[in-house]
Amino acid sequence: VHPLRDNSYLIDDSYNANPESMKRSIDLLDQVRFPTKILVAGQMGELGDESIHFHSEVAEYAKNKIEYLFCVGDFWKRGIEVFGNGAILFNSNEELINYLSSIEKTNTVIAVKGSRSSRMDEVSDILIN
Repeated sequence: VHPLRDNSYLIDDSYNANPESMKRSIDLLDQVRFPTKILVAGQMGELGDESIHFHSEVAEYAKNKIEYLFCVGDFWKRGIEVFGNGAILFNSNEELINYLSSIEKTNTVIAVKGSRSSRMDEVSDILIN
């Protein structure tokens, strides 16, 4: 957990991800008492033919627990639709970082999660510094 400016925090859980660990990160966000909760999600790797299904399942799980779901990776396309308002699919980590840098983050908790192959640690590192 890293303090950010304006009473905000970043939870860097960017090293590994699967559907259950994503849901645990969502549960953690759901439990914190902050008005704005954001899950920044890279793709989950090694899910085989069920990849799209699992990404959609995670988005469904998140939709009543957090305000925003910011994702990178094609497997999230259907999940973004499932989540609805507050979900954005980015084309790259760089595009995501630029967006996150531009929005108001007062009283916000951001969890960054994704399989190692999605390089979400880069996103965390930029937000922390």
